[in-house]
Amino acid sequence: MTTFRITSSAGQDLGTYEGETAADALDAMAQDAGYRDQADAAQTVGAFDGKVEVVPSAAVTSASPHTIDGIRFFRGADTKQVSANPLQPVEPESWYYEPLDYDGDVLWSDGYSHYADAREASRKEREEDGFSY
Repeated sequence: MTTFRITSSAGQDLGTYEGETAADALDAMAQDAGYRDQADAAQTVGAFDGKVEVVPSAAVTSASPHTIDGIRFFRGADTKQVSANPLQPVEPESWYYEPLDYDGDVLWSDGYSHYADAREASRKEREEDGFSY
């Protein structure tokens, strides 16, 4: 698998995705946003007109193929962390986020049903803390 960095036409980093081809990476990004594939997303939001570039293997972190500006996004099935609320289990299909340097045993974030929702929550948290991306 190859890792691709996807950037919007406005220059916003949309994340890194794995695929055999750039089209596979765009499909993965669309699926994370809740679409069937990139063609399905294009019907709603228009054709993608940004950049898709291969990320050199030395630049890929082992933490996750879904990283943006120092934030790692992952599914519950991909972690051994536990929820801060013992009554709320880690949902295998939910999306979570945390800073790349976070090494705790408890999840940093709540779970979200879509990657786009976790990304938006991360963005809001970073803005509240005085960061932006």
